[in-house]
Amino acid sequence: DVQRQVCIAHLRVARDERRPVTLHCVRAYGSLLELLEAFSRDECSTIAPMPKIVLHSFRGPKEMLPRFERLGCYFSYCGHPLDQKHLQLIDATPRERLLLETDAPDQRPDDSVLKQAANGAMAAADDTADAIRTAERNEPANLPAICAYIAKQLDRDRAAVAQETTANALRVYALDSDSEALTVSRHGHGDASPQNHARRR
Repeated sequence: DVQRQVCIAHLRVARDERRPVTLHCVRAYGSLLELLEAFSRDECSTIAPMPKIVLHSFRGPKEMLPRFERLGCYFSYCGHPLDQKHLQLIDATPRERLLLETDAPDQRPDDSVLKQAANGAMAAADDTADAIRTAERNEPANLPAICAYIAKQLDRDRAAVAQETTANALRVYALDSDSEALTVSRHGHGDASPQNHARRR
């Protein structure tokens, strides 16, 4: 009950100030969905619209994607895990709502993810190769590797994925493309956050 009250209080502030909200849900997606639907129905209007919501490190059921999308949610994915189950979830996510992040220093991508992305970047003489790390500690520089790995596994163009996710970040956080905080994203790395929050978490 306390968590619900605090969440609703934050949603009210975000609604009134027209700011986005980042939510991290762990094994309670049904309850979160019910809360957001009730808030949208009972406390929002055309004058005071539902705030934009980023579902950080989303791991919810694929079947819930449409209902969250109708609430204006964006779905942000980290570099771990990137198994088939979660790749299928990413693939089912509407491209105009897809975000990528590192969640550094947590949720370090597996070595296989980093090495595959690094090998592909070097083979293509890509300038992202030197940004891919294999250190024990996750870091913001791994974001290009996450983008490259997801693009390859889903048979998508890496540059297109980077461009789409960057555009989504600009939209959800109401930034312009010249924002200093998106320096890395403008080089095609598709950040999930306008202030590189994935790099600093």
